[in-house]
Amino acid sequence: METKDLNQLKMLLTKEYEELFNFLYKNDVLSVDSDGDDTDKIQAASLNKMENFVNARKVFRMKEINEALKRIENGSYGFCEDCTDEIGLKRINFNPCIRTCIACAESRELELKRK
Repeated sequence: METKDLNQLKMLLTKEYEELFNFLYKNDVLSVDSDGDDTDKIQAASLNKMENFVNARKVFRMKEINEALKRIENGSYGFCEDCTDEIGLKRINFNPCIRTCIACAESRELELKRK
């Protein structure tokens, strides 16, 4: 992968990480009013669960981004972690945190289906 492509991906990943960080740690926490009848309490509990789920997904994505940035720094970015072949640029552009080539991803998926 060319240096120019790596630099663009690094900037993209860094920007996404910062946006996620700002959303999670600099925004006000959703205020849910749980006062009222049982329906209000159930609705508040549901909203809190959804918010927790969304936040957990954002934290997971931040970890993926952090790992991708580490791979860029150590020179292993863009290579499949299973077969070490280069991952196609189209695949990387679709998901810059991707860790496997298409062939290895399909093998993993088939293996999971067999289990």
